[in-house]
Amino acid sequence: MVEWRFRIIGSITTEKELLGTSIPPEWQMWEEAYFKRVSETLADSNHTATLINDGCDNGDSEQLNCTKTCSSAEYMFKSPQNLWNCMTLSTVAMKVVPEPTNDTVNRESESEMKDKFHFGSLRDFRYPFGKVRKCLWQSCSDSKYGSCTPGLVDYQCDLINQFTVEKFGTVLSTSYCRNADPGIDSDLVGQGVLIAYIIQHFLVLFFALSFGLTCRWTRTNVWGRMGVIWSKGSSSASDARSQKAHGLTKWLIRIRSQFPSATISTLVDLQEAQALFTATISVAAIIAFHGYLGLASIVSISSYVLNNEIALGVMIIGMSPLFLLQLSLDASGNASMYTLIFVFLNWCLILLKWILQKAQGASKFEAHLKDLSSVPACGDNPGAMSYCMNYGITTGLGYTKQSFILGHVLIALLAVYWILRYLVTLGSDSVVYYSRGTGSWWARTKPGASRLAQSLDSFFVFEILVALMVVLSVVATTLGLTDLFVLHQKLHILYTPQGGLPWSFGQLTAVAVWFPVVFKFLYYCEFFSPITSFACVCADLP
Repeated sequence: MVEWRFRIIGSITTEKELLGTSIPPEWQMWEEAYFKRVSETLADSNHTATLINDGCDNGDSEQLNCTKTCSSAEYMFKSPQNLWNCMTLSTVAMKVVPEPTNDTVNRESESEMKDKFHFGSLRDFRYPFGKVRKCLWQSCSDSKYGSCTPGLVDYQCDLINQFTVEKFGTVLSTSYCRNADPGIDSDLVGQGVLIAYIIQHFLVLFFALSFGLTCRWTRTNVWGRMGVIWSKGSSSASDARSQKAHGLTKWLIRIRSQFPSATISTLVDLQEAQALFTATISVAAIIAFHGYLGLASIVSISSYVLNNEIALGVMIIGMSPLFLLQLSLDASGNASMYTLIFVFLNWCLILLKWILQKAQGASKFEAHLKDLSSVPACGDNPGAMSYCMNYGITTGLGYTKQSFILGHVLIALLAVYWILRYLVTLGSDSVVYYSRGTGSWWARTKPGASRLAQSLDSFFVFEILVALMVVLSVVATTLGLTDLFVLHQKLHILYTPQGGLPWSFGQLTAVAVWFPVVFKFLYYCEFFSPITSFACVCADLP
């Protein structure tokens, strides 16, 4: 014969982490109450049922009352403490009340619980499982949550008794959350956004490589003398060949002659486009995940954490192409504080997102979830599937940490590089003098400017900084592109059985942002480029 006892504990106070995001104790208690309380109570070797000290709150400030709380779906699903106690008492009631049974309850322990929680008899707790079944079924029946596990079908209509309660607990703890939809937000981290980032990476790599193979300074000092790709014939000879050539040959000659200047002309446009694109995505992600706006498709804690981590990862990935193109602009002579500010702005947004994510965790998402998602069978509270936490989920972004570290290193190197350039430029400004006697003007370089420039040149400081930044930028861009492909493939496999991820207008806009840049480049190649002198943009840096 088995004798059951009760013990009282306080609420959970420790935090767990899901994908690096802190999960507050409240969320852990919801998961425990819904999915583990039945099986863990039955599996206790000492046959001791655990109740929460402040559970069974039915709105009466004078006293707790488990009978009233567990007889109302509104109160039972109002807090995890209430649900915890109701699930525990119902589990014990299933074992000791029905006939025939070999289980009993320790009368002294039961009396203590009655004094604390003011319930009459354990017989009153044979029925709360009916409300739990309805809540579980209605929650998983909604397609936005996922789908119901086949094991739950047996309990859709049939009552739970002393012979089926153990299997019911197993279904809750092992298979109920298995079909929970991870809830990828298509507007924030959908396939359109991922494809837009993939296009960004390919465009940056293409134009950076094209510039590297056509510009003298970059080819000599950065790309390691890869060799002359374009012919070095005189412009007059090229014009003569163009006049003699016809058809496709003439068109190819024109494209070849226009390609270098078209590439450089497009660099500025591409940098502006990708800077605005990444900044827009970053601001939208910060507002959505930390201002809790526009998260209508995210209805579970796992979905929130997963989308939040993917959004941060994508923001980090989008940073490396900015560095690579900024270096190309600098080598071409088209870099300015305008484009540099965009690079630092995007880095600041990433840093802000990371700080908010680490500081807030998922603590404020529950209040938003209660406003967003309500299931009538769960007392107009969020459904059971909202509290499914799969600690084994992954984002598919395997190099985010490395890219994040590289981003900090690159921003530091870029800051040092521009500070040194500014000091050299500031010191090299000439002081102009006027002689009244002769009426002549002359300039004199500020003392110390030439010494600073000579010191930097003698140690190849600028060359080393540029080479290091280029290598790190290429590595970071390659890692980011790999992550994007892996994540896109993962989402494709996950949602293919359901017809694939939907395309929204926002995703189409994200992809379409790159087409004007491509069209402008093709136009420059075919007709003319604003930059007519290729030599002037390949001047050596200080």
